[in-house]
Amino acid sequence: MTVLLVYLVVLLDISVHEYGSYNLSWDFGQAEQAWHLIAHGNLNPYDTLHQHAWWQDHGAFLIWLLAPLYWIAPNDGLTLLVVQDLAIVVAIAAAADWTILFSARRGAAPIITNVCVGTLIALCVFNVGLYATVLYDFHDQVLGTAFLILTGRDVYAGRRRRALLWGALTLLSMDLSALNLAALGVGLALIERRLRRAGALMALAGVAWYLGIGLAGGSRGTTLAYYDRIAGRHLTGGLGDYGAIARGALRHPTRVLHQLNAYRYPLYEDLVPSGILGLAEPSVVLAILAVIIPGAVSSYGGFIKLGFQNTPAYLLAAVGSSLVLARVASPPRQPAPEPSTPVTGGRQPRSRTALVVVLAAVTTSFGLACDATVAARGGEIDFSVSAAAAQQLAVVRRLTPSGSEVAVPFGVIGRFSGRRYAYLIHDLPWKLPVATRVVEVIFAPHAGNEWLPGAKIDAAETALVRLYRAKVLFAGTQAQAYEVTSIAPGGSITLP
Repeated sequence: MTVLLVYLVVLLDISVHEYGSYNLSWDFGQAEQAWHLIAHGNLNPYDTLHQHAWWQDHGAFLIWLLAPLYWIAPNDGLTLLVVQDLAIVVAIAAAADWTILFSARRGAAPIITNVCVGTLIALCVFNVGLYATVLYDFHDQVLGTAFLILTGRDVYAGRRRRALLWGALTLLSMDLSALNLAALGVGLALIERRLRRAGALMALAGVAWYLGIGLAGGSRGTTLAYYDRIAGRHLTGGLGDYGAIARGALRHPTRVLHQLNAYRYPLYEDLVPSGILGLAEPSVVLAILAVIIPGAVSSYGGFIKLGFQNTPAYLLAAVGSSLVLARVASPPRQPAPEPSTPVTGGRQPRSRTALVVVLAAVTTSFGLACDATVAARGGEIDFSVSAAAAQQLAVVRRLTPSGSEVAVPFGVIGRFSGRRYAYLIHDLPWKLPVATRVVEVIFAPHAGNEWLPGAKIDAAETALVRLYRAKVLFAGTQAQAYEVTSIAPGGSITLP
């Protein structure tokens, strides 16, 4: 418990730093806009960054349940980051409890249980992928991961009512979490007869929810065009495209193998720090693959990079590694007791105890070595905003009226999105729709994960002043802000 509390303090420190430095980009901006609008009474918020209703982005309904938290301490989304940090720690604690339950049912000695739990915590606390998740915005999928682990733990423990609650919250987090729930359900159904019914219900609920969200139009955040190469044709986003992907993979497996080979190093970095041993655990391996494989066969490398997309795999692989260690410690063919039967830790042969300790040490050592290698490289984990840029962006934020429309670059739009009209300057040239009397256009050419070339930004700034009589709201070395009042709502501003 002490280790997890220290870990939570570290995560909170990172989140407060990212928030204070304005190092929050597009994904955070989406969630912050929806959270802010729902808290202020707009129960069907429109995502102006993606141009569709918020719920249509992966069917993410959990944000409605988080909205009341806004009024505890109104802010630009810091609360969301804190909730995300708590979700990671809760997931690890639930995973540890799952490991203890599993070890006890197999009659493991206390020393074995301690080794299994210690390995799990080490693989999670030092996991570079989880730090990358915290360093990159807020994502509903992280909360869904916590609920997924809680569901798996309580299904295994036979706590049906709790499992039902956690399963429902998993589904509400997003459509991809529903697929993870289905895959975990299949895995649980395979390992023990007593879990077959609950596992089957998890699988059916997950698949039904995913398909229902898709049919209702809630999967607009899924870009199937990244799988054109696998399908062998252009995909437009309909449910029928999933069949085309499956047929393409079966008929041309070399296409899949080519993508997996192309991403072999990111795959290594995703799986090894979490415990490669976890892939040998039947209860979680399908869920791990359900998270990793779609990203690995996509033509977009961002899906397989360290970070939030693969958070479920990081935690499930760590759980799997700890459960495999418990299996190794148990005598072969030892029947598992009934759920109501109390179990006390037995004594394992010294050879088995030694084997478990060695496997735990090797698994953890490989994981930490990979963590250290990726952390030393650093560039794939964090995008920094300098102190000077953060100070200037803070000034711009204070100067920006809450009712105005804003247009902000990708890398720093996060804290400016708590309003009805927030638009992303993704590329130039670009036409900005005008919805309010006052429009603030902000640039931060060297801050965060920004990719707009300086020459394009210079041309846009010149056009704002010359063509739209923009007032210079702030002119700093790292951030610039312009206020346009010459265009009536319904018009537009064209940036070259």
